[in-house]
Amino acid sequence: MKPNLKTFCPLPWIHLSARSDGSGRLCCKAHEFPLKNNQGEVVFWQNSDNVHSYFNSEEYKKIRLQMLRGKQPSHCVSCFEQESHGGHSQRQAALNEYGTHKRIIDSLIRSTNSDGSIDHPKHLYLDMTLGNKCNLKCRMCHPWSSYIIGRDWKKMGKEFNEEETKKILQNEWYASPDFFQFVRSALPFVEEINTTGGEPFLIKEHFSILKMIIEEGHSDHISLRYNTNYTVIPDQMVKLWKSFKKVTVNCSVEACGELNDYIRYPSKWNQLEKNMYALDELAFQNPHINILIHTTLQAYNVLRIPEFLDWLRQADFKAVFRFPGLDLVQSPEWLHPGIYPQNLRSEIADKILESVDHHEPFFLNYNEGPYREHSRERIQILRDFSEMIRTDSSQERYFESFIKETKAHDTLRRQSVTYVLPELKPFFVD
Repeated sequence: MKPNLKTFCPLPWIHLSARSDGSGRLCCKAHEFPLKNNQGEVVFWQNSDNVHSYFNSEEYKKIRLQMLRGKQPSHCVSCFEQESHGGHSQRQAALNEYGTHKRIIDSLIRSTNSDGSIDHPKHLYLDMTLGNKCNLKCRMCHPWSSYIIGRDWKKMGKEFNEEETKKILQNEWYASPDFFQFVRSALPFVEEINTTGGEPFLIKEHFSILKMIIEEGHSDHISLRYNTNYTVIPDQMVKLWKSFKKVTVNCSVEACGELNDYIRYPSKWNQLEKNMYALDELAFQNPHINILIHTTLQAYNVLRIPEFLDWLRQADFKAVFRFPGLDLVQSPEWLHPGIYPQNLRSEIADKILESVDHHEPFFLNYNEGPYREHSRERIQILRDFSEMIRTDSSQERYFESFIKETKAHDTLRRQSVTYVLPELKPFFVD
């Protein structure tokens, strides 16, 4: 059977993802659609017998068959909606990564039984969101991912499930023997593990997971990937990394200087720069470690993308992959980069595209070898996002919410959006 590339995504064949409470999801973009069993109950990693039975649940089988038959699974609405507006989705990113390996795609399709099941998992990619313990309160985040955000939301009168987020913090499901056994059952098939949080570098159980993988003799065929705020870099973790095939660290950076601190409150840019250069040196000394920049394109930083590219170009990095990987903020809706009035959106798009044209030769030449093509892909994604911001007016309806939410956050945190983004002053006159 040939996959329908308009609906096909390789992730349901290779990907297992856990939300911050341990519940299963198809991928990080399907966070609002937890996987369920035949009785309609949400399934959890820590309550699952083994990776084989979990990966062949009725819902997984149904999703695979839907994709192969050209249908759009409900779990994937975020990607298809983003694509319909000209954006670059997680599904497309997965196709770009695995679609170049036709042998892998063909192998996945051939391994699929008529009922959608898979007898022997291959190329498994585990995505683990280990709770909601974090030391930052980023504006685009949620108490599900950072418990301390809940304190601010409560003061601002924002609705959220306080008991549920507190339970996630205290439960520490990722420390249970059943969770470790579930991960252990997957290790023979695993090629990559992505760890997020919360802040993964603050979660001590993460070190235990790495030690278990090493002790079980699987570290040599497993690559590690992280999304981190890189406010802390534990020495213990760096030592454990030496046993793994490859380590990729995605450092979350939204902008440079005070705007980054404004968004990723209460981070301190001076310390973050020091940590970035420390990671850069670590990667320079250890070729199997890769340091990348990950940026959420949103209403705040979209106004400063040219300055951000300037900083990335001028930084004295020896190993950091300079061009940022971009993820469009779709939730909360008021932070979508397309919330501005048409004239401002057109101005934003023009400035970004002008900056990209200016910097493109440098980034293509600096990121040599296999990274050159990655740079080219990321540059095109930024171009696509820019055109989407210019032409798609569907998010303008959230502009008043953006003003209201920004004022509420500023008042509580004693910050000022017009200090970091003075061009927004006309919209914030009382």
